[in-house]
Amino acid sequence: MDAAVIHVGACSCRVADYEWRYVEAHRQAINRHWTEAVAANPAFFDGVVLLTAACRFLPSSAQPSSLELTLFKTRFRNFLYWRHHGFGGQGVIDAFGAAIVRASDGAILLVRQRPGNVNEGPYNFPCGFIDPSDIDASRCVDLAGNISREVAEEVGLGEADLMRCPGFLVTRVGVHLAVGVEYRSGLHSETLAARIRAYLDADENPEIAEAIFVRSAEQLKSLDLAPHCRQFLPGLLQKA
Repeated sequence: MDAAVIHVGACSCRVADYEWRYVEAHRQAINRHWTEAVAANPAFFDGVVLLTAACRFLPSSAQPSSLELTLFKTRFRNFLYWRHHGFGGQGVIDAFGAAIVRASDGAILLVRQRPGNVNEGPYNFPCGFIDPSDIDASRCVDLAGNISREVAEEVGLGEADLMRCPGFLVTRVGVHLAVGVEYRSGLHSETLAARIRAYLDADENPEIAEAIFVRSAEQLKSLDLAPHCRQFLPGLLQKA
């Protein structure tokens, strides 16, 4: 695996109170920006999302054995302003889970969101925000459960189609921290692609516009990839 990607055996996430001073400093501008954003895209919803206030790797001998994330709640409007203004401020991390789906022939799934979605544009792994439904009574978050839900919602693949590999793959690009779970399927990529197309065609308003499978580093050269995918994929494809 590439040196930019770290494998850990466990990932623990806990929600804590946190004062995001960036939001307080930009409150009026955030509200104006939100009014403009909703006018341009009425589908936007100002729900609660979870961002990361702190992360640390816990070592075991020479290698990190686990990742700890401290999460906090904020409104989507705050995230959107932060994103559209270059992820300014200090300390906050955009941590999220990513589903790395590998078919029986070694090919890896990538998706593109439809226009109007927050991550529209580049090819990405199935992924999404960590949200309040992922928090349990002890204020802990099951990130693996979040990732499993996202891959089911976005492309219709569930436990019957996928076997989870142990541990997590982690990479960071700027303020973005991607925590990946790798899944293996006993089905060939063509079979999985047909199932995903059928699932998307049956949805009147699917989040995903396109799903493809990549098999080689050569294919990546012509693709617009999310930055964390560009760090993950070379090592993953070498393992195929």
